This record gives sequence, C-alpha cells and structure tokens, in this order.
Amino acid sequence: MPAERVAGGSQTQNQSQFKQSRRSAPKARTGCLTCKRRKVKCDEGKPECSRCLAIGVSCKGYKPASKAERLPPSQKPLLPRMSTPNQSDPTPPESSSFQNDAKPKDLETFKTATAFGLPGTFDTSLTPRSGLQLQKTQLGFLHPKTFGQECECIRKAQEQEENDPQSHGSHRSSVSKSSPSSQRPLQLQTPPLEPGKPGHTHDCRAITLCRPPSTSIFDNEDEHRYFRFFTDKTVAHIGGCYNPLLWNQSVLQACEGERSILYAAIAIGAIDLSFKTGRSSSISRALGSISKQDEAIAHYRFSLREMNKAIKQMRQTVQKKQDLRTTLLASILIIAFEIYHGNHESALDQIRSSVQLLEDWTAPHHCSLDSAGAGISPSPHTVEDDLVHAFYRLEIEGMVYIDQLPVSCHLTRKNDREAAVQTMPSEFERISEAQVFGKILMRRTIHFLVVAWTYDRGAQQPDNNMYVLDKIRCNASPQSLAELDGYRKEMARWYAAFTPLLDRATSSRQTKDRYSAICLQVHYLCTCVAMDCVFRENEMFFDTLKSTFTSILSLTKILLDQQDDSFFVFDSQVILPLEIVGKKCRDPVVRREAIRLMYGVKRREGFMDSLVLAKVCSWIVSVEEEGMVGNYVPEEARARNLRAEPGEEKGSLRVWCELPRIGGKPGEVVVRDTIIK
Repeated sequence: MPAERVAGGSQTQNQSQFKQSRRSAPKARTGCLTCKRRKVKCDEGKPECSRCLAIGVSCKGYKPASKAERLPPSQKPLLPRMSTPNQSDPTPPESSSFQNDAKPKDLETFKTATAFGLPGTFDTSLTPRSGLQLQKTQLGFLHPKTFGQECECIRKAQEQEENDPQSHGSHRSSVSKSSPSSQRPLQLQTPPLEPGKPGHTHDCRAITLCRPPSTSIFDNEDEHRYFRFFTDKTVAHIGGCYNPLLWNQSVLQACEGERSILYAAIAIGAIDLSFKTGRSSSISRALGSISKQDEAIAHYRFSLREMNKAIKQMRQTVQKKQDLRTTLLASILIIAFEIYHGNHESALDQIRSSVQLLEDWTAPHHCSLDSAGAGISPSPHTVEDDLVHAFYRLEIEGMVYIDQLPVSCHLTRKNDREAAVQTMPSEFERISEAQVFGKILMRRTIHFLVVAWTYDRGAQQPDNNMYVLDKIRCNASPQSLAELDGYRKEMARWYAAFTPLLDRATSSRQTKDRYSAICLQVHYLCTCVAMDCVFRENEMFFDTLKSTFTSILSLTKILLDQQDDSFFVFDSQVILPLEIVGKKCRDPVVRREAIRLMYGVKRREGFMDSLVLAKVCSWIVSVEEEGMVGNYVPEEARARNLRAEPGEEKGSLRVWCELPRIGGKPGEVVVRDTIIK
C-alpha cells in the first residue's frame, strides 16, 4: 500500500476521532425565529438581534416564553417519591452519635431569634429596604397537656437531662460528609416507622413532589433519615388542603440551596416523628414497655439540635444580602416549629412581621396587582403567589386566635384587593382559584369585623384575649351596616361562583378535590356566622343559626371520615368550625357531638389544639347547663366574654367567662373560671 494512502487514511481517521471526541455545547432555545430557521447562533439582541441586522434580513423576534420556561431551573417538578415497604423512617439516634457535639447552650431554653430585622439585609434590587422583625423569645419545652398525656415522658426526660448534663455524650457521628456512604442514596431495608401501625404507608394524596436533596449535603446519616421522613410523611399532611405545593415543592427546593432551611426542615421532621411516637407510647406504657418513650425523647432532642443549627446558620446568612423568598420560606419553617412547641406569641410576632414585609414589598405595585385578578405577587419569579397566600391565611389564623394588630392596620387591609374582587369570575374553574378569591374575601371581612366597634361612638376596644365571636360584638351604625352589607354581597357572589364547582367536586372520585371543596364550604359558613352575629343584641341570637351549626357539623363529619393520623396541620380545617359549634350552639345534642368529634381528632391545626378546645367547650357546657330549664338554656345562664391565658402551672390554661348576675343590676356579671390541664 502506498505511503501517501496510508498517511491519508491515518489523517482521516484522526479527524474522525477528533469530531467524535469534541464536546457538545448546550443548545440555546431562546434565539430569534429567523436565526432558528437559518440554524445559526443568535446573539439574542433586543428588539432585533445583531446577526440579522448584519446580513440585512428582517428579524422575526422571539417566541413568548412558556409558563414552564419562565420558572427558575430549580423549580421543575418531578414525580413524587412514594413510600415503599423497603424504606425506613429514622430510628432514634444513639447517644454516642453525638458525643463529640457540644451540647447546645440553649437546649432547654431554646431561642428562635434571628437577625432578620436588620435593615438592608435583603437584595435591594428585589425588595424595599425593610426588615423582618423577629422577636427574641425563649422556646421552652412543649407543654405536655397541649397534646395529651402521651408526651409526659418527654417532660420527665428533660428534667432528668437538666440534672444529668452528661446524658448527651460527646462523640461525633461515625457518618461524615466525606464518607462514601454519605455521598450516595441510602438503601434502607426496614419497613416504614409508623407508630402503632407497622408497615402502614401514608397517603400523600397524589401531590407532585420535587426532587429531594442528594445525600451528600447532610452532615450525618441521621439527618438524611429524618429528612426522608419529612419529605415522605410530614409534607403529605402539614400543608392540609391549602397550597400543598408550598411544602412539596418550594420548601424542598430551598433545602437544596439553603442549609438553614434544610436544618429547619429536618428539625420539623424530627419533632413530627417525636409526637407520633409519643402517641403510641401510651400503649407501650400499658404493656410495661418504655421503648416508645425513649424513642420520642430521642427524636425530640434531635429536633432541638437541628433547629439550633438552623438558627446559627440564619444568623450567619443574615450578614449577607438575602433574597425575600428565602427569608419568607425560613419564616414559614420557624412559625411551624414555634406552633409545634406551643410558642404562639412568638409565632404571631413572626406572622405579623412577615405580612408587614410583604405589604411593604407589594405597596408600590397595588395598581398593577388590582388589574391582575387573583395574582397577588407583583413578581411571581421572586415570590410566588402560593407563598404570599400562605402568609395571608396565617394572618387570618392569628386574628381569630388573638388579635394584636393596630386598628389602623385593620382599617387599611379591610379594603385590600378591591379592584380584584370586582373582577371575580362568575364561575370558578378550579379549586385553587376558588380558594384564592375565597381567602381574599374572608381576610377582608375579618379585618372589618375586628374593627366594627370603631363605628360605635363611645365603644371601648375589646380585650385581645377574648374569644373572637365575643370580641366582635358591637352596636350597629349606618356606616357599619352599609359596609357589612357590602361584604355580605361579596361573599354571596363568591358562593354563587363556587357552587357549580362544589357540586362537581363532591361528586368526583378525586378525594383531594372533594376534601378541599368541602373544607372551603365549611370556612364560608363560619364566616357567615361571624357576619350574622356581629350586631346581635344578646346570646339568644345564636338559636336562629341552628341550621347553620347543623350544616357545619355534618360537613366536618364528612371531612373526618377520611382516615388521617396526622398530628399537626399548618392551616385550620375542622377544629375551628367544631369549636364554634361547641361554644355557641346551645342545642345539647349538636354541641355534644361537636365536642365528641374534637376529642376524637387529637391533632393541632395551626394555633388550635383539639383536646384543649374540647375541654374548654366541655367546661362551658357544664357552666351553662347549671341553669338549664329542660333542654333550654335561658339568656341569664349563657356564658359570654370568654377569655383564656396561660396558667401558673406549666402546661395549664386559665379560662374564665361572665354570666349575668341573677337579680342584679343591668350589666352586673358573675365571673366563673377554671384551670384546664
């Protein structure tokens, strides 16, 4: 064979190999239409690209970005990772796993204070120069009576830990960041840990989940396992029927980029598992076993350590510029952790600060927001609508539980989103659309009801500790009657648009849509009760609402028929409606059934604890029925101006009410009180 041919063949072969080994560059899909058709690289100049101008052709412009392309790359949804019998929930970490870890200085008096309140800590290109004021409050041990007798063992364990500082140990976990096992997903072979239900898999309601972070970002194997419990079990119920994607998508995505949020999510997963394990510990105690008690204690202590790490990370991050979305997501997790532990005042401070931060951020955009329908965020790429709506719902929860907002704030927010309400559609197509408009209207209405007393000249501001339906009572005036009529018409128009969707959802086989629609209907009825009773003359007025109370009770029974063993739900669902029936319906059969359901729920929804409220309602029934005549409770025997405050004993609640003094002067009352343990 000639040398030239051999050399040529070799050169051809080398060129072929060179072409095959050349790295391929990522294809740009955002070029102009002309360059795409010509299959050349576009410099993406606006309004016309330079390549088209250079060759003298007409630039056809750019294709509008789709909704999926407008999302950040980290927000692409993936299929949910369902729990299987081969997955394992976290086992309690051995004490030796933490022997080298310094014991958190504030483990028992845990503080969730952060420096978010510093001005200028956010990216000023995205947010106004304002800060989120987080009050420094001690996060004490969870009141055992708040969730029943199951967690009494945790209180005893903490007292033992205070007397024995060496109980923590001092070894570091054998699983480190650099170990190979921590760099790949764990293959867990034990069945899911469901306290009292071996092998049971929790229904995640077919919600789209996002890809959880890789194992390499965890400090040890225990963190990975608790995070798996958080993603597989906690997020499936904590979001309830409102904004499940906030937890299944936004929070999980933020965990991958923000270690403070990751640690907080792990802490919530650990405390959730602690409470679930504490429930089944009552069975173990009956059998003479303390293994479940020890597990609950270990889970609880781990949650405190992780939240301590989260707070330290937040304090470090706050020294840099932090975007508004990350701050709000961190605030959501802190609020959830505070409510888990019963630190309601701290959670309320966090809610008020976060909502005010959102109000300051959206203030320059009110005109554009009012013309954008239900889109409540001025920049969904910065802060999505779901996150904003979550805080607005939390604001409603806070006003119902204990209102500490200034009167000027209520007077402003009662007219919020006025133009958007006027453009409300005549018929809703989706449950989410009905939820958005419904919560906007309910928020406006409650802001008005809370300050309706200001229209009554000479009226005094009610006590913040007073029960909400007792607090909103006042005398009517022409202006207040006119405004109330406007809110009534808005709610009636919303319900007319919601009714066709409600009929379709209740007849649908999709459990989630049916559950969400019925829950929204129950909250609408509760809002109607509040509007109807604001200008009542006396407690006898509630007898005219018996049919509404009966409807609320029937609908909550449907919601409770769905099997749900969750301990904590972030938003109110059935406990608040049952509380209204138990306190204000004087029909002995209806109110006792509502109380029975509250005892059976055994969970917390936002600030509402079913067991505590059931005990309060039972005490009110016993007080009122002392003066019962047959099956009828007369006006002078009906409790009013119900108040509550923490008792002197840890975990107790002091409750008192007023009754008219029999034979006394008009306005003279008798105070009855009790201690709920």
